[in-house]
Amino acid sequence: MPKVKNLIFALMFFVSGQLMAESLSDDIASLKDNLKNLADPALVAQSQALLDLRTEDAKARAMLAQYALLQRQIELASWLFAEAAVLAPDDAGILSNLGHALTELQHTIAPKASDYSDLALKSLRRAVELMPDSAYIKNNLAYALITQAEKTEDKNLLTEIEKLLREAIKLDPETSLYHSHLAEVLNLLGQPEAAAKALKDAHRLNPYDGAYLMLRRKLADNAAAGGTALPSPDMSHCNFSYNCMQTCPGGIIGRLKVVNCEIDQQSAVLACQAGKPYTASYNCDIEIGNVPFLIPGLFPGMTVITPWGKVSVIVQGGGNVDFDLKVGVPGMPKGVDIQAGGRWNPKSGVSVTKFGPEISLSLYNGGKVLGPSLKEYGIPPGSA
Repeated sequence: MPKVKNLIFALMFFVSGQLMAESLSDDIASLKDNLKNLADPALVAQSQALLDLRTEDAKARAMLAQYALLQRQIELASWLFAEAAVLAPDDAGILSNLGHALTELQHTIAPKASDYSDLALKSLRRAVELMPDSAYIKNNLAYALITQAEKTEDKNLLTEIEKLLREAIKLDPETSLYHSHLAEVLNLLGQPEAAAKALKDAHRLNPYDGAYLMLRRKLADNAAAGGTALPSPDMSHCNFSYNCMQTCPGGIIGRLKVVNCEIDQQSAVLACQAGKPYTASYNCDIEIGNVPFLIPGLFPGMTVITPWGKVSVIVQGGGNVDFDLKVGVPGMPKGVDIQAGGRWNPKSGVSVTKFGPEISLSLYNGGKVLGPSLKEYGIPPGSA
């Protein structure tokens, strides 16, 4: 008898899920044209011209939508994700991205977009059902619920949000964004000590995380305006060392590099303790410190460091100047960046030894010889 009951419950759950999925598909289908009308007509026409060749391709629509989302063309992305969701109603990733785009829509053209808040939550809840072990989908639902809680001032939603974020962190503890969102929710729940711990975890994982920096600024502004100040989180992860004496070379220039290294280390530790972005490592061969001029044999280089990456220049012997560039691409996953490095000489020109993962580019003899080559195939430079 228990087996029969379990079978009945499973059947009921399956039927309920199917009905919910069909209802969601109907809702998306009925609103996708409205979303299309919100987008820039010229962008819609460009997208439509590409999609006419792939009339039933959900992935093509999802890829165009992802690109539109990165370009902050939220209205276009929402429409394209809706188009994709109609074609692939059980694709958890597409439904999650649709829900996220619709949530972002509320921040860009509200109050018009408030009509889509229910559809955003329905899409995200269905995505969680389809892929319950996805940390990023749970985070997307939590983010949508945070927006809903701020709009409705419904405190009951905060408990659900905290549960979702803790589940996301359990699935993926190394993503700082989830800890930043958790800190915000815990603060709203009146748990400042727990919120401070979540802030510390977010900063330890990624001090350049935009959500962390925005939340920290918001909390600081709130305290300055007479609101409750969040307790300072324990910053024990800031007790790091560049090991300057071990990593920098010997000799006179090496000792100067050690001094610069130790100065930069102290600055980084202070920035870390203050909850600001910092660099946790140091390369004496590249990062010469904040020297504003180049003197071969004395101050041989300088490094410019920004939140997005760094550019380094080193003067070598014989008139050679080495350079190194590493810049992150905004909106792309961690580790996706632009890299280039090489050497410049007034006689021979520029040789870029790396440009991306496997491509090298050389300019010799004042630019008379242009040589793109794929290192993995060993193709030599050619004459221009």
